[in-house]
Amino acid sequence: MISGFDSLYKVRIATVNGQQLIVIGGQDWDFVTDWLETLEGLEVKRMALAQIEKRFKDQPRSEVPLDK
Repeated sequence: MISGFDSLYKVRIATVNGQQLIVIGGQDWDFVTDWLETLEGLEVKRMALAQIEKRFKDQPRSEVPLDK
């Protein structure tokens, strides 16, 4: 199975009218965007967990309110 990271190796650079453009196939683009969305989701979860831990750091886990 190809991952988004693997798809990055298929990127080609073309120069058109003096500007460099990145060229990637449609399926590889889909793999890359899915991979980046997964990474973004993991980062959001990590940040949310850090905020929760910071807010309730002095409370034992059994006392953390679930409705706040």
